[in-house]
Amino acid sequence: MSSHPTRRLFAIAVLCAASQSALATSRWTFGCGSAGLPACGGTVGASQTYSATGTATANTARVSGWANTGTVGDNSQQRLASGSIRTWSTGLGVTSAGEATTSPNHALDSSGPDEFVLVSFAQAVNLTNVGIGWFNTDFDITVLAFTGSGTPNLTNNTLSAADLAGGATTGLINGGWTLVGNRGNASATSVGGVQNYTIANNISSSHWLIGAYNTGVGGTNEGWTTGDDFFKLLHVGGLTTPGGGGGGGTPVPVPGTLALVALGLPFLRRRLAVA
Repeated sequence: MSSHPTRRLFAIAVLCAASQSALATSRWTFGCGSAGLPACGGTVGASQTYSATGTATANTARVSGWANTGTVGDNSQQRLASGSIRTWSTGLGVTSAGEATTSPNHALDSSGPDEFVLVSFAQAVNLTNVGIGWFNTDFDITVLAFTGSGTPNLTNNTLSAADLAGGATTGLINGGWTLVGNRGNASATSVGGVQNYTIANNISSSHWLIGAYNTGVGGTNEGWTTGDDFFKLLHVGGLTTPGGGGGGGTPVPVPGTLALVALGLPFLRRRLAVA
């Protein structure tokens, strides 16, 4: 029998192993005070880049702060504008234009402007976990993923789902963003003082928005209170997916399928040997 089938089987096994590695979970912790990180309690500025722990550590995450404090666009809605990132050992917050830097407004909040953190990955990620390191009163969140083409330009966006495409501004969900969902603090799991949200979805994207619960972006109004969410984003976790780096979101491959293929290779090889 020719040895070519054996070589092909070996190649398939290598590809399966590589794919499994690429789909392993990583975590990006938004810390401070260590080498290469900003001082705790200080204002970082427009953005900060963090490395991953776990697997796929070459994939970095750049975080930036945003809020609806820009100029007025369509439907009397304010555009999103850049804010300043501030970091503590318990996570990062956003200081938007004109906002006080004292507690609790130093965090991510919806008291006044609605604040978000944009997490932009070097390679696409299926985000599956959000960790809250500090909160005051409440910490309900809203999560969106960019599934459009190219790179998002938030300065052309508002938070209003009623702001349709084609005008001077476009609401997030009409401009390439997908609402992944809202999570209430009652659904979080507390581990070592960190409140962890599970974000179940099958989207792979390089750009994710995480902010205080917002009823304007679209989706279901959960009936939760607004304006009283104050929290610091400590970490995010997820799967770095193959071929990332683009703006648009794509469905995530199922790791179990790859595992089943790998398990079946020895049996296929025996059948070829018999043949």
